[in-house]
Order: sequence, then structure tokens, then C-alpha cells
Amino acid sequence: MTSNKHHLQEKSGHGNAVTEFEERVWMHHQQNEDGTSQYSAAYHLIGKTNIGRLVSSLSKLPQFVPSLNVCYQFDEDAGLLKSEGNAASQSINIEAVDSVQDAISHLQSKQSTPIVLETQSPIQFTVYICEESEVVLGVISHQILNGEVSWKEIFEVLSSLYNHGLSVIDSAIQTSNLIGFTPLSKLRDLSESRLPWIKRSTQDIELVQTGVSEDISSYLQAPVARKFAASIQRNSYEKRFGRTMSEVEILAATAVLFARYVSESNGLESLDVFVPADISQKDREINGSMIESGLTHLTLGDVNVDLGQAITEVVAHLNSERPSAAYYDTFSESAALVTWLVDPADYISMQDVEAKKLPVAPLHPKFEVSLGVGIDKQGELGFELVTGSSVSPHIGAYLFEQFIAYIDGERVAKPVVEAQSILLKDALKPVIKQTRSISDVILAEFREALASDNMTKDDDFFDFGGHSLIATRVIGRLLTNHGIEVHINDLFSHPTATELARHAKSDDSIESATEAETMKTSYVELILAEFREALASDTMTATDDFFDFGGHSLIATRVIGKLLTNHGIEVHINDLFSNPTAEELAKLAKGDDEIDSIETTVVQADTKKISNVELILAEFKEALASDSMTATDDFFDCGGHSLIATRVIGRLLTNYNLEVNINDLFSYPTAQSLAEHAVSRSSVQEEDQGASSQVGSSSAPLSLAQNSLWKAITKYSKFGLDNIFNLPFALRFLDEVDEVVFGEAYRDILVRHTGLRTQFFNNNGNPIQTVVDAKDIDNYKWFWTSDECESEDRDEFLKQEASYAFDLENELPLRMRFIRCKESGLQFLSILFHHIVLDEWSVNLMMDELVHAYKQRLQGKSPVWRSEPLPFHEFARQQRSSDVNQKHLDYWLDNLKDVPWATPIFPEDHPLSNTAETSVGEGGWVEIQIEKEVREGLYALAKSQRASLFNVVYASIATSLHFLGAPEKLIVGTPSAGRLDAEYFDTIGYFTTIVVHLVKFAGVKTVAELIAQVKNNINESMSYTDIPIDLIEEGLVEGEPDVDGHMFEVFIQLHAKNKFNGALELPNGDRLDFQQVDPDKSESGLGLQFEVMEEVVNGEQVLRVMMSYMSNNYSSAQVELLSDTVSALFAEFAKSAKGDQSLEAIKGRVIESETV
Repeated sequence: MTSNKHHLQEKSGHGNAVTEFEERVWMHHQQNEDGTSQYSAAYHLIGKTNIGRLVSSLSKLPQFVPSLNVCYQFDEDAGLLKSEGNAASQSINIEAVDSVQDAISHLQSKQSTPIVLETQSPIQFTVYICEESEVVLGVISHQILNGEVSWKEIFEVLSSLYNHGLSVIDSAIQTSNLIGFTPLSKLRDLSESRLPWIKRSTQDIELVQTGVSEDISSYLQAPVARKFAASIQRNSYEKRFGRTMSEVEILAATAVLFARYVSESNGLESLDVFVPADISQKDREINGSMIESGLTHLTLGDVNVDLGQAITEVVAHLNSERPSAAYYDTFSESAALVTWLVDPADYISMQDVEAKKLPVAPLHPKFEVSLGVGIDKQGELGFELVTGSSVSPHIGAYLFEQFIAYIDGERVAKPVVEAQSILLKDALKPVIKQTRSISDVILAEFREALASDNMTKDDDFFDFGGHSLIATRVIGRLLTNHGIEVHINDLFSHPTATELARHAKSDDSIESATEAETMKTSYVELILAEFREALASDTMTATDDFFDFGGHSLIATRVIGKLLTNHGIEVHINDLFSNPTAEELAKLAKGDDEIDSIETTVVQADTKKISNVELILAEFKEALASDSMTATDDFFDCGGHSLIATRVIGRLLTNYNLEVNINDLFSYPTAQSLAEHAVSRSSVQEEDQGASSQVGSSSAPLSLAQNSLWKAITKYSKFGLDNIFNLPFALRFLDEVDEVVFGEAYRDILVRHTGLRTQFFNNNGNPIQTVVDAKDIDNYKWFWTSDECESEDRDEFLKQEASYAFDLENELPLRMRFIRCKESGLQFLSILFHHIVLDEWSVNLMMDELVHAYKQRLQGKSPVWRSEPLPFHEFARQQRSSDVNQKHLDYWLDNLKDVPWATPIFPEDHPLSNTAETSVGEGGWVEIQIEKEVREGLYALAKSQRASLFNVVYASIATSLHFLGAPEKLIVGTPSAGRLDAEYFDTIGYFTTIVVHLVKFAGVKTVAELIAQVKNNINESMSYTDIPIDLIEEGLVEGEPDVDGHMFEVFIQLHAKNKFNGALELPNGDRLDFQQVDPDKSESGLGLQFEVMEEVVNGEQVLRVMMSYMSNNYSSAQVELLSDTVSALFAEFAKSAKGDQSLEAIKGRVIESETV
């Protein structure tokens, strides 16, 4: 047997250089976060599949197929490198789903999540366990491995491992150098040029047929790619062409027939078609469906050429004229793909299992129309037609049906295009005349620049000695001397005078801007007047800078509002920051009478392009240290490379909201040409806002914080942990409470705060929230008096209530249940919320309002409120109508860059480690009591350091963990209010975000230094706390984290002045006291959580810490050690009134007293 390990080391080594193809794909992957470089395939495993053996075999694959055990990392000096991955760390995902279709849906969802190529294998496997014991093997593969792996080798090795426990496959490790054309992104659509009638319409056509489900009807309207399949007898070709045909001949015949069918049915002279240059390499096609790489270009469909001759010519081309070089994304016209089908299931041969490839339409097809042909297992000709999402959902089946009929010799009914063609020719006569004159001018400039008087309009500029420098000169002369504008990329793509004339623009085609300029003059005066009034500066001129005169973002917002309200002039906030004078800003402003004006749009677009050219050129100059660089100089000719390109793109996006795709920079490497393809983020945001749901409706998307929690809810529900995000509270009433009145009072709170009467739905993969109308509250059971309680065991009752699993779609997200203690006669109240509707800030708001409402209801009155809070779902809608604040997100990404994700505090071989197995989410809690003397010492320390008590306790807990083995850089999660908008301070809802800070112990010597660091970390980050943890984690790994928990192991939070310890007020002035009862926690979603409870109980200040833990990570002995050490650190910090104690000295005293 071949030594696979040897080959792996020989192949990957430690940081080998990559091919140009790998580099281009990697760059494309970095810039596109929608999985366009990834493919999905699914295989239905029919029979008695041994799940454990299958998962074990999949996990061993990288040991025997070295190409699966690679990772790609960028080195500052060496560029992109490929190295050996960690085969042992590659996990196989196992998912339980209801059906095969659910498996496909989940798989395609995973496809949209970019693989982290730095750490993950470019091929990911998921085993889906469906009902009825059906098994689906899902595969996500990355284009970067095209030509590097063979499905034949992968699945034969997998089968051998499954059947025998080891690989007996003895095959040489080979790779295949890509040749021909391999698209990295989608080609231009045929519906834009050649076949406009197939384009999807904005008008939905509904299928109104009794018996057809809504799911089918909605699918027919969905803008998604579609796949159609059919098979015919193989001898259909043989009968038509009179001979037995090889696979290459079948492919050639299919390409010619399809091009003729499309040409004949649409009145075209020909069709551009791509076909695979070498179908013998089909097993190496990474998408596992149809060959989409190593393509060659053909122009087919001419009906004047004999059909047999046309096929023979294609066969000859494929057999003898193989392209020798690879190229990517350089074909600028639209084209169809006619290719060979791939079925890797042929190589899966597992004992007692039959593998069948499931038909899955690609999410991101590279061609708008693709036709595949192959020979199926029955020896028949199988065909598949794939249409892109831009094609009408009703066209694909018709196209396919007609083509299959065309194969059998049926005639195609041609559309009535003759009359339309005549009208079109008449309409185009002036344009043709103008184009001819432009072509004459271009030819004259070509001849002069190339010193070639015999050059014709159809001669290639570059064949006559042209190059980029001469091209730039020609373009400059055409614009300066003749008013003809030509793009440098158009000259490279259309290098003859005839072709280039079609893409040129002349002065005659540009509308006069005189009227617009007059309008802009009046805009200058109005903007200047508003500037002067807002800044109280009568001396300010039209060329003075708004910010130099004291302007800031708040004043800017007011000015923009007044311009729109009083003058009908629309100004974007980003434009004001970039163009801060009245004169500059007027050029970018829009008036009411301009919105529908095409001419004004053109003027503004041109202005933006000029601005974008300047911005891009400035970044090019800085990045390349080249002050002499011009807008027409090539970025790469001036020393640019992929790393610098990435930095430039990042700076353009971060500093100017200017989005540039990495592939566009490679294709259009001058500032002038690249500006044509740059997109302003602000314009995208405006479009999104226009498309958002109507303000005032009862439904809204989830807020960012809610959406972050929703992801976690979905993750934990797979393990049956449907109650892990419950917020259980329990109150003990020391005096008799009127339970009915209490229920009425809380109903008032439900009416007042829409967030508490909200239900949550999964709308085709997008979670939404819908407010229950106030008049419908009584249709839901959410409140029970003690008379309705059948349980006599108070503790068991409270425990059961705390673990109740909410049905968020059909219930209100809260429950209130009274129980009377049999022994004491006291009333206890279980209050249960789902976390998605309530945060800690809201708890205190709620209790204040409840006290007020209870007092009013006791007097038979409805409560009167001083003000009405804004509804939470409006906040969510407002927040999601705009993009995530990139500056805020970048703050976290920059601060946490390259920080390794946390692991449990103690290593696995710790002497006190847990030996018993525990289930996911199982946990417990302990209380750390803080004596009065220690509490007072901690308060004194906080005061001396001008810090909060939380800062001091936080620093003390972090120090204790560090003493026990936590790293020099300790990642700590902590909640933040997340309320940056004061308008929503009185709204009950889930605003809280989880933020992450780094506690750095290196170089910190004293208690005071550590407290100062903690305080600065928290305070500095306050302005950026609107970013939830999931976006931070996904940004750090550039995809969905492949872990169950968060990046932090330790979570510290403060419950300050908890109002669950308080009193209800009675009309006569008496108080009805209540106290909180600690919940019994048996689950934990966090490794180690410290809840600092700062309370007032019976008028006395109390400080204690609740430590929750995950049993998987900590044994009972380790929990005791943690608790004792934290308690000892509190005592030590309390002795350091000035914070001058040495941390090293404290460690010596504490660690000596604890058994580690």
C-alpha cells in the first residue's frame, strides 16, 4: 500500500507556494462572503448505513487523501502559502433533520457560509440523519481544489475505509494542471443581450390550481437557480447521425445542436458556447455535478454549415487543439455552457449501501444557461439544464422540452422577428452613422500612433504593435482632440476600430449641463445659509469647511434635515463628511425636481466617478509610495500585489464607504477604470431602507442582539436544550398579595410594552417577530393564581417552571404562576421569561412600573403613565433597515485580531479533572458569599481607584483565574446594555449585547494597574457595544465559527441594585415586601459564569457572587477550588485600599493556601 503520509509531507510541506489559480480563487473567496466559490453535493445512502463507521471513515480520509489535508495562509513576506493542515482536528458534522429535503436545505445554507481556508479543509462533510433512518451524505467543496482532488480517489478510499477499516487503495498521488477557461465569477447573462425574453419579470405569475400546495406555488416564484433533467435513448444520436458515437462526439453533437436550437428559435446568427476541453478529467471537477472548468470557447449555430461537418469540426477542435494556458474571468460577452455531467456516486461502494446522487441545483451557477449531457447508469443519454436565478421560473422547462424535441428532428417555430428587425434597423440608422464616423476617427488615431497607414478598421490594435502605453496615448488624444471617450478595458477587449467604436462615447451623446449647473448655484446659496445659521457664523463662505467652523455629526444631521424639510434638497451624511464645503456639497445634492431627471442622474454619476477616481488614486499612491502615479497607470505595473490590493480595498471601504471587488481590481487595475466598478455603500443602504417593511406594521425583523440570540437558540435546540435561554425568577412575598390584582397590574405592563407580547416565527430561514394585538392578550394563558396550582411541593414546582420550554410561535414569551407554601403559608411567584424579550435593564423598568400599576389597580383605577415608551419592534426594524456599523465592528475585529479562542481554565490532565461523562449543557452553580468587611474593603478600593465596584470585582475574578492557569491574555465576555439611542431608554426588550475584552497580565504588577486596565477596556468600548458577539466572532474567522460555544470561556456580569428585592406600595402607605429566591440551575450554556449580585435586602447592602459552570468543563473538585480561590482574592483585594499590593505577592499567599 502507498505511504500516504509520505506523499502528504512531500506534497504540502510547510508553506509551499500556490498556483496562480489558487491565488485568484483565494482572493475571490476573501472578497465574497456568500459562498460563490463553494459547491454542494448530496448523496442518498440507501440501505443499512452504519453511522459510526461512516463518520469514523470520513474523519480518516485526510490521512489517505492528502489534498483534503491542506490549509491556505497569507504570509506578509511570502504571500499566499499552502501547508499541511491538522487532519486530527477536522470534525465531521452530524445533523438530525426531518426529511431528505430538509437535509438539502441545510446543506445549501452551509454552502453560503464561507469555509475558513486558514484552518479548515476545503472539503467539508456532513452526515444527515433523517426520519425513517434515511442517511444523506452532504459535501461542501471549495473551488480552490479544482484539479487537485479526484472524486474517484476520495470515494474509493472512503468505501475501503468503511468496508475494511483501512485503505487498500494503491493509487499514485496526481494533480491535474488546469487548462483553458475557468470562470471564478458569473459571466454576463444571455438575457441581457442575446435572449432578453427569458429574463425574469418583476411581475409574479401565480399558479392558482386547487390541490397545489403553497410551498410549491411559492417555489415557482422564488428567484433561485433551477435544474431540469431528462434522458433519451443513446441510439437517438446514432439514428440521426448514422454511426456509433464516442463521448467526445456526443458532447460535440450536443453543443452544436443546442447552439443551433437557440440560434434558430431566436433569429440569431450564432451563439457563444463554452465546452470542456478534456472530459477525461471529469472526476476532478470539484463541483461534483457538471464540468465547469478547463473550458474552451466556440462560436456555433451557423445553419449554413452542414450539421455533420460542424460536429466533426468541434470534435477535431477538442481532440487536437487543447488550450495550453489557463485563464479566468476574461470573457466579457454572454455565453452558454454545454458540458459533460459528473456523478461521483459511481465510486461509492459501501457494504449493504447503495449511493445515489441527489439532484441539487447550484446556488451560484457561473453561466445563466448551462446544459449538461452524460451517460447514466442505464447506458442512456442523460441531460440536465440549469438556469440561473435571473431567468424566468417558467422558461427553463419550456426551453428544455423544446430542445429534447429538437434532438429528435422536430422543427423549431421561429419567433416573428423580421418586422421587428426592420423597425430596429430604421431606428438605429443615426446611431450606425455616428458609429461609423467614430470608427473612422479611431482608425486615424490607431494609424498615427502605430505608424501604419495600411491598417484597416478590422485590424487588431495589438497585432500591429500596440501596447498599454500607446493605448493610453490614443485614448487621451481621442478625448482631447475629438471629444470621444474610450475606456481602457474596452480597448483591450475590443481592439479593432470597428468594435471599439460601438463602446465609445462622443460629446454629442452627452447632454448639456448648463441648467443643472444653474440649479447647483442656487443649492450652494441654500446650503451656505443653513451652514451659517447652524454654526452661528455670518462670515462663513461657500468654500469654507463645515467642520473647521465647529460643525460635528449632530449639527450635520440637523442641517441635512432642514435642507430636506425646508428646501426639498437631499444630502447624504457621507457626502457632507467627504465634501464639507457648500460649494462641493451642492454638486452632490438632489432636489425634488431632480429625482426623476435622467440628465441630473448622469451629471451626479459623473461627479461621483471623478470623486471615486481621485479617492482610489490617492490610496494607490499611498500604498505604493508613488506620488507620480496617474489615474491611467496600472496598479500592478507600479509594484502592486495581492496583499497591497487587499489593504487598498479595505481602506477604501473603511474610510470612504467605497466598495471594490478584488476581481475588479485585477481586471481593471487603473484608478480610472476601477472607479467605474466601485459601489458606494451609502447608495446600497438607501435602497435597502426603501425595501424595508412598512413602519407601523406589527411584524419586524429581529434586532441584531435578538438575531444573535436566535442563532444560539437554534444551535442548542439540536441538543434538546430548549430552555437554556429561559430567565427564571422567583419571589417570596412576606405579606399577603392580592393575586388577581397583581395579574391585572401585569396585564397593564403587557399592553404598555409590545416586546413582552411578541411571537417569533421562522420565515423561510429569516426569523421575524410579530406583536400580538393588545385586544388578543386574553386569548393566551400566561397567568395563574395559587388556587390554580395543583402542586404542593414548592421547590419542585419552581424547578419545573424554570425548565419550561416556550413555544415562541404560539405562546406569549412569559409565564407567571403563584404557589402557596404548605409549610409557611407564604405566597411564592414564579416569573419566567424567554431571554429574547427581556434584558436586565428591562427588569428594573418592569418592576418600577409594576409597583405603580399594582397600587392603581388596588384602587380600581387604570394606571396613568407619564409617557409612552417606543415599541421594541420599531427599534428592531429601524436597526435592521441599515447596515451594521462597520466602524464599530472594525473596532472589535482590530482589538481581538489573532487572539486564540478560549479553552477551559484547567487542562485536560489536571489532577482534579472530571472523569464522569456529562451531557451537553449540563451544569450547576455555587454561591460565593462576601463578608461585610470584605465588601466594604472592595468599595473603598473602587473609590480610591476612581473605578466602579464591578471593575474591582471583575479584576479580582480575572486574577484568581490567572493564578489557577488562565493564559496571559484572558478573554472575558460581559454583557452591555446595548442602548445607544436614548429614545429607547424606557422600552422593555432585549437590547443587551455580549462584548469581549482582553485582560492582559503581562507587565501588570499591582492591583491598581490591573483595575485601571479593566476600567479602560470597558469604558473605551462603550460606544461600540451595538455589535453583538456573533458578528464579532464571524468577522474574526471570516465565516461561521466551527465550535459549539463562544470565543470566551469566562463570563462576568453585574446585577446592580436588583429590584426583585423590594416592596409593592399600598394606597394607605404600607409596604408589601418581597424577596428574590435564587433559581436552581441545572443547565449552562457558558463555560464559567460569574454573576455579581449587588442588592439591598431588608435595607442592608449585600454583595455576593453566583458562579455557574458547565459540567463538561469543570469537575465538582475544580468548582470548589475555583470558588475558594475567588473568595480568597476578594479578601486580598479588599486589604489593598490604595491598590499598591503586588499581584505576585498575592499569588504566593493564595496559591499556598489552596490545593491545586
